[in-house]
Amino acid sequence: MLITVLGAFVLSHLVPALPSVRARLIGRFGRRSYFTLYGIVSLFLLLALIHAAATAPYVELWPATELGLAVPRLVMPLAVVLAVAGLLAPNPLSMSLNRGTFDPLRPGIVAVVRHPVLWALLIWSLAHLAANGDVGHIVLFGTFAAMSALSMMSLDRRRRAKLGRPEWNRLAVRAPELPLLPALGAGWRPAFSLRILLHVLLGLAIYGMLALTHVWFAGVPAYS
Repeated sequence: MLITVLGAFVLSHLVPALPSVRARLIGRFGRRSYFTLYGIVSLFLLLALIHAAATAPYVELWPATELGLAVPRLVMPLAVVLAVAGLLAPNPLSMSLNRGTFDPLRPGIVAVVRHPVLWALLIWSLAHLAANGDVGHIVLFGTFAAMSALSMMSLDRRRRAKLGRPEWNRLAVRAPELPLLPALGAGWRPAFSLRILLHVLLGLAIYGMLALTHVWFAGVPAYS
């Protein structure tokens, strides 16, 4: 069951990424209907995938430890904030729900990392790998980690080809590939705004809701 649902989830993300397939689907259903349906299907498959991993036969490769369990508790608030801010902020270089104007000199969350949503997925995957040493969860979170890393490279290539090198360079001037990479340089200062603060607060609120309902969709409490 885990392999079947995992295969369906991967295909649901790989097939629409093909430009010709995606264009035909959007032409058939309309842009809004396509993304709404795609989001519903993705959420359903994600929940089914989490349930399949939780109920798969338990084959342990390494035991759960307090240190391993502490990793997702420490980093998941950051991952959720990154995902929320990334989805709500305009970002022509990566995944975003906001199609508003993007200012490359005031990029907001994009100044932290170019692909905040995909980095959130990578952090989530690696953090849960640390806490789960059984084969089912290794397959689950290892696949997500690989998909998120490969998606960053794929998105960079597609966006660069679509925008052209000069426009890509203009938009990506303050959008680092690695988190907080500009902070390693001299003279870097973080920029704060009310919008960023609201995104952080919303992300923390969503994290709290996910922590409370974790036992429902994952089978184990987030804190125990």
